[in-house]
Amino acid sequence: MKKLIALSLILLTGCTTLYTSIVTLTQLRKDIMNEYGVLYRAGRISPETDFKITKADEKFREAAAAMETVLVHYKAGTATDADVTAKLTAVKAAIASIITLIEPYVIVQTTAKFQNQLVTAKQL
Repeated sequence: MKKLIALSLILLTGCTTLYTSIVTLTQLRKDIMNEYGVLYRAGRISPETDFKITKADEKFREAAAAMETVLVHYKAGTATDADVTAKLTAVKAAIASIITLIEPYVIVQTTAKFQNQLVTAKQL
């Protein structure tokens, strides 16, 4: 959870280099989808939210593929900084939409964990 929040903050504030941005976004998506998997297997994700997250992840994959293409062109000298920035912005937007969808479930799970810890503390 802390890692997800920290990476989300990096996503929102930007990164210092293009490489760092891409690595950070890739890791953030991986962490989000891992958390989603945990929630899904626990039965905490509704079918509607599951569908929305699947669609949002498809948009991420499309944006990431477009980003990859632009990076190849950028390396070859046929794409501009503006092209790269536009595609990077699209990737960030796709990840932000996944975060928005999963956030309430992460908060509920964390709150339940804290409540369980409180119950355990009262029993001791």
